[in-house]
Amino acid sequence: MNGIILFVLVILLSANQISAYCFNSLPPTGPPGFLLPAVCTYKGRTYSPGEAWDTDNCEECQCDKDGGLSCCGYGFPAGLMDFGDGCDLYQLDCLNGIIQDKDGISTCERAGEYIELKRN
Repeated sequence: MNGIILFVLVILLSANQISAYCFNSLPPTGPPGFLLPAVCTYKGRTYSPGEAWDTDNCEECQCDKDGGLSCCGYGFPAGLMDFGDGCDLYQLDCLNGIIQDKDGISTCERAGEYIELKRN
């Protein structure tokens, strides 16, 4: 029983560092009887079916075989994370950051702690 409680506690404590979001778009459609090429367009660039890429916004995207687009965010920008009262995050990149005392009066016990998220 204690092992189960410990396992759940570890999961809950690490959950503040797990966050993500995803979005999909349907393939483009044309007039009836007109077949559009199966390509994806994202922020002005065209991608071929099966092609995958990372964006500047910390998203992993993929062009589906029919021209539909799937993107999932990862890392700090993927959602809100709470590091405690008086703490804020100075983001170095998508997966790395340093906790800061946001009000400058040392209420953040984790100030200066380096946080590194893992990418699946």
